[in-house]
Amino acid sequence: MKKKLKFRHLNEEFAIAHDRENEKYGLYNKNTKTLEIPLIYNYLDADLEKSQLLTAENADGFYGYLNLNNEVIISFQYEHATNFRNGLAYITRFTDENAYEGVINEKGDLMLPMEYEKLYIQHPYNYAIVQKKGKYGIITLDEQVILPLEMDHIETFGYDQLFECTQNQKIGIYEVKSGKFIIPLELDRIDESFIVDTKPRYEYYIFIKNELQALVKYQNGIITFLTDYIYDHIDHIGMSENRVMVMMNDLWGATDVDGKLIIPCQYDWIHHMGNGKIKAKKNGREYILDLNGTVLE
Repeated sequence: MKKKLKFRHLNEEFAIAHDRENEKYGLYNKNTKTLEIPLIYNYLDADLEKSQLLTAENADGFYGYLNLNNEVIISFQYEHATNFRNGLAYITRFTDENAYEGVINEKGDLMLPMEYEKLYIQHPYNYAIVQKKGKYGIITLDEQVILPLEMDHIETFGYDQLFECTQNQKIGIYEVKSGKFIIPLELDRIDESFIVDTKPRYEYYIFIKNELQALVKYQNGIITFLTDYIYDHIDHIGMSENRVMVMMNDLWGATDVDGKLIIPCQYDWIHHMGNGKIKAKKNGREYILDLNGTVLE
C-alpha cells in the first residue's frame, strides 16, 4: 500500500516529506517526483535560502547535518540543533537542570562552546548576547568580552548596535560601537516603542526615571530626548494629529511630537477627539479646544 505523505514546501524544487504513520521524514524532489532523502529521519528541516545543509535527527535521537544528496556533512552528535543562518547554527546539550547552547559553522567547527544558558547571535555583526550562571553579557564569536556577564537581562533595542540592559532593577542602553552606556543604568522602565502617524520614520519611547517620564525619539541608532523627566504620565496611546497628551502635577496638557509644550498642563483631564479638536475639563467645566489649546466652545 502506497504511503500517504504530507509535504512542506522548501523551495520550487524541494519539499520535506512526512510519513505521518511512522513519524519519519525525508526530502522530496518536486521535479523528479522522487525522494532524494529516504523517510528515515525523526526530524528533517532546512532553510535553503540561507544554507544548502539540512538539519536532521537520526533514529538514536542525535542531530547532525546533511547535504541534498543525503551525505552526512556534520556528524550526528548534538542533542538538538537548528538550521544554519548566515553560516552559523545553534547546537544544544541538556542536563537534568538546564539546556546549554553553543554555535558551529558549516564546517562543523565549534565557534562558541555549549556552555551558555541563553545565546542570541546579532547578525551581521557576529557577536552574541549570552547568559551564563544566570548573568547576561555580550561576547564576540571568538569569546572576546564586549560587555561582561554582569547584567540581569539584556535584549536588543531598536535595530542597531544598541542593547537594553538591566542590572539591580535599573535599565540602561549600551552601545557596542562606542563601548559604553549611552543611557546610564538608572531607568525604572522603558515603555514599548510606538510610531506617530505624522512621522512614520521615527520610533518613540517613554523613559521612566524616579517615577517621572520623558519622551524619547529613536532613529538610525540615535536616541534623542524630546523632553526631560518632567511628566507624571505621557499618554502615547492617544497620540494623533501631532499631539501627545501629558500630565504634570496631576494636571493635563499636550505637547507636539517633538516634545514642545503646546497646551499648558492646566486641565483635570484631556481627550483627543480627532478632526483638529480636543476635549478638556477644568474647574468642573468642559471645553472644546483646537490643537493649539484655543477654546472653541
